[in-house]
Amino acid sequence: MTIYFSPVCRDLNARTSIYQALASNEGLRKVTFASTHMDAEASGILAKSLRANPRIESLNLRGTAFQKKEGHASLMNEIASHAGLAEVCVESGLSQGDLSLLMRGLENNKVLKMLTVYFSDLSGRKHDAEFVKATHEMLLNNDTLQELSLPKPMLSAAGGYSLSKGLEKNRGLLKLHIGASLRDPSELANQNAFNYMLDMLDSNTTIQDIDIDLSAENKAGCWELDEDEATLRQQMREKLERNRSHQ
Repeated sequence: MTIYFSPVCRDLNARTSIYQALASNEGLRKVTFASTHMDAEASGILAKSLRANPRIESLNLRGTAFQKKEGHASLMNEIASHAGLAEVCVESGLSQGDLSLLMRGLENNKVLKMLTVYFSDLSGRKHDAEFVKATHEMLLNNDTLQELSLPKPMLSAAGGYSLSKGLEKNRGLLKLHIGASLRDPSELANQNAFNYMLDMLDSNTTIQDIDIDLSAENKAGCWELDEDEATLRQQMREKLERNRSHQ
């Protein structure tokens, strides 16, 4: 059973009864929220409903606009500790602090298989270093997660390094997708973020599929790898093929 919220109702109070109903529906397995406006109170109600219904297996918050960014810790903690959720997608509007709570909670998660996080920040800038560290630690300690997708993160060489170091010792992840926006085109000149992933594959023989798009548009424009792109991608394909052949 799937619940799909359309943009028709934007009254948060009117949705409260629907959030609460999720707690008692024993047949519910998949929940999708589309074009939903969710403040801290509403996300707290949703968190309680998830806690009361461990049968829910999929939660898709793609398109959900979280209001005021902060204050959604209870929902992030519940997602990370839920007994049934195997697939989760979270959307923009969440603070990097709340997303860090999610990643830290997933360190000990033994259920979640697929995670998509939109508009995360892997740039490693001082005020976002918490999320980079939390993602790194999650990858070091979680061998249950099989697919991680980070569409449209802000990526830097420092963020790529931290991510690759977490992946070096990870033995659960099979697929990784990064659709990266880079703030500084000079970071593409030495392709550090990409090279770190190549080096990581010398240690990680589990991961089978890596999709790194370093040409995503951002405020600075659309950047692409230089003339060595074909060589780098060929090296990655060869290492991934080696991993697949070992499975």
